[in-house]
Amino acid sequence: MTPWTRESALRWIEGHANREIVLRQRSSALRVQGICKGVEHLDACSAHYQECELIPAGVDVEVTLCFHAETLAVHMIAYHPQSGEVTLSMPISVPFAELLLHEPGESALDEQAQKEPTFSPYELL
Repeated sequence: MTPWTRESALRWIEGHANREIVLRQRSSALRVQGICKGVEHLDACSAHYQECELIPAGVDVEVTLCFHAETLAVHMIAYHPQSGEVTLSMPISVPFAELLLHEPGESALDEQAQKEPTFSPYELL
């Protein structure tokens, strides 16, 4: 796999805009469904993010993937239309973000979710 560059990561994120996303975190039985609304390029954002907050299962969210150019990491911002709250996630690597995105109807993520994880979710943060 070729190393990620700023340009290739931005192209990848732009290519995944407006696709259904499913996020699962096995240890907390977390399942979030939402719609990726687009790309926001963040030049300096580390001061704006606190610890990752869990989003309750079954909550409708709108998710924006935010690319951090310096670290080639992705932040996920979830907007909760019912409450008006915004949840900011800690950065995750672009390759791991790819696991969270899929075309509707694909089963690759379901198969991955059934396997025993080889990492703690917090190791990705």
